Amino acid sequence: MKRDVTLYQQVAMIFEKKIREGELPPGSKLPSTAELAKQFGVNPETIQLGLKLLIDQGLITRAPKRGTFVKEKLLHKTLGLIFPDNFYLDTEAAVFPVIVSKLAQYAARAGWQSRYFIINNDEKTDLAFYELRKAIEANELGGIAEVTYHNSAIHSYLRTDCRVPRVSLTPVDYTQMLVCGLEQLERRGCRKIDVLFGHGDEPGDYERAKERCENGIEKYLTKCPDTRMFIQPRLIHAHYNNGYRYIKEKWSKPAGRPDGLLVISDVVFKGAWYAIMELGIKIPEELALVAHTNKGLRPMMHIPLTALEVDPDEIARTSIDTFLARLEGKKPRAQKVKAKLIKGVTC
Repeated sequence: MKRDVTLYQQVAMIFEKKIREGELPPGSKLPSTAELAKQFGVNPETIQLGLKLLIDQGLITRAPKRGTFVKEKLLHKTLGLIFPDNFYLDTEAAVFPVIVSKLAQYAARAGWQSRYFIINNDEKTDLAFYELRKAIEANELGGIAEVTYHNSAIHSYLRTDCRVPRVSLTPVDYTQMLVCGLEQLERRGCRKIDVLFGHGDEPGDYERAKERCENGIEKYLTKCPDTRMFIQPRLIHAHYNNGYRYIKEKWSKPAGRPDGLLVISDVVFKGAWYAIMELGIKIPEELALVAHTNKGLRPMMHIPLTALEVDPDEIARTSIDTFLARLEGKKPRAQKVKAKLIKGVTC
């Protein structure tokens, strides 16, 4: 034991090191005062003073008649924000930098700092991954917010070895978006509707997207028997050419064109709109159109679009609310973010 530090401070420092390094995980029970006194070769009063110091530091807690425990919610109030290195270069992902900024703002309001980890979107474990693991192992992070990325090594680490709480972005309620868009097209009198739906790259995304579409349009198939549902692979993360190619290929002949189009992907809609203009289709006279957009990032158009608008601010706010609720052992209030129908002249 060091001579320039009191005995009880040394006891506290030993336990603090074990707690910070994970040797004593959250919820673990400490030995009794008598056992610790014998272990350290000091009197019980010294142990009591050392434990009181740890309590004051917020590292441990005492439960009457049960003992002394490492706090379950021992946190460093810094939130790690994980996002890919192409965020600020990919024009098709313009909504995500907005969400990252909003996440940091809402975290700050709750007393949390934010630390950014910019990840390579490939299979390599890059410097950011090393820094992320180092920060977690050093107890420098109290939580992780996963914005979006496609690095399988980091994905695996966060789900198997990460010991801090994680939260993903609050998902958009795509089924609600489908139903809302189809109802609007139905009110417009459409009976032959094309639905363009995108999905991500994670395992099971295609199946979930298909299920959402089927649940969304099932009740409309009797009224609109010619409704067509198209779920294209990697639409959300692909170039807008996916939407462009679909329209050009499927609608090349007027006989194959629907009277209503619903696009559940802001990226896909951009390409679809270019193709519609090239084909000279008149909107809304020949085609009623409803598409997903993000608030503040609506596409440049010469006519006001009837949109299913998602608010990035709401995604960020509900994501932080979910994270904080989980820390407190509460059930999150918002499960999904719903789109708001903004009426324009396209439908």
